[in-house]
Amino acid sequence: ANDKKKRSLIEAFAYFCLLSSFLFVSNKTYNGQASVAEKNNAKKTIRHRTLVNRESDELEFVNEEQYIEYLSKKLTPQHLNTYPTSNYSEDNRTALQHHQFLHLHHMKTGGTSMNGLLQCAISRSRKTEKKEQIAYMNVQECSEERYRNCRDGADPKCRERINESAILSYCAPLMDLEKFGWMKNNSIDEGKQEEEALEDFSLPNSNPHAVTVLRHPVNRIWSMFRFQTKQCYSCKPLTEVYKLIDANQTEEITKNNNCITQLLNHQTRNL
Repeated sequence: ANDKKKRSLIEAFAYFCLLSSFLFVSNKTYNGQASVAEKNNAKKTIRHRTLVNRESDELEFVNEEQYIEYLSKKLTPQHLNTYPTSNYSEDNRTALQHHQFLHLHHMKTGGTSMNGLLQCAISRSRKTEKKEQIAYMNVQECSEERYRNCRDGADPKCRERINESAILSYCAPLMDLEKFGWMKNNSIDEGKQEEEALEDFSLPNSNPHAVTVLRHPVNRIWSMFRFQTKQCYSCKPLTEVYKLIDANQTEEITKNNNCITQLLNHQTRNL
């Protein structure tokens, strides 16, 4: 019975991953010619979904069946929100609302394959929309100096591109996300009520959807070690690397702190 439940959950997640590639092309476009009724229905949908999400986060599940059903609903593909551009034309249709879809990427967990699905969906969508109307950004802490400059404000253009993206592939700790403008409390303009902001698609989305892929931590660490044995760990055995970590002497093998954090419960740190 437990195997059947686990299989159902895995199938639900696989269903989400596969259909996420259709997320953009199946989206209902609310352009300058959309009726008032269509726009009002879109606003009601966004408001209702947000309220449901808030309530479900506080639910207590009495059995595994309820929890699996809840997760399956959470994994159902969602439409992306669009809003009319100021100058509507056939060549300049609609823009995606900022801060809608986040992929939290942990290295060596299949995240590159997930990024491939996103890129495939974006490429198909860009056949009908202008490229700049589908704002996508990829940020990775493995490029240590570049990431630090972006996070700490030394590269303001990088932060601006991240803040203005609709879809973000994010290979870094969630605790840094607020600095890039993607947290709920800095997605709503000062002076606007939250409910009003939820109905205004020209504002950044205050409740983005997110997905991540997790892997057994021991398998992930071994895969990471094999992937970067020479570049990160100077070809030392993994047991020797951990001895140096325990002795706080990692400078003997690398000056890149990311090489070390990758071996220290990295997925939990990111989450």
